[in-house]
Amino acid sequence: MGDFVKEYKIYVSGMYIAEEVAVFRLTDPGKAEDGKTMVENRIAALKKSFDGYLPEEFASMNENALVLSKGDIVCFLVGINPGRDAAKEVFDKAVG
Repeated sequence: MGDFVKEYKIYVSGMYIAEEVAVFRLTDPGKAEDGKTMVENRIAALKKSFDGYLPEEFASMNENALVLSKGDIVCFLVGINPGRDAAKEVFDKAVG
């Protein structure tokens, strides 16, 4: 994790399932691109871990992964609906 992350919370599935919520507060809103790159690297790593091993989860990473950003907050969401969309709604309300 980069030195531009002030605090974070990450929730992952206990199984080999493409379900994850990660929220990062950055040291500066100007670091949003760095935060997005960090999250995109995580997505790439998850895709690699599922590719050829768990094809349904690999497809879910391609279809359902979201990177959200507002101000000094960057969020990564992946999961099936309606859960993923409900998490996005919480993010949208929280950061206005």
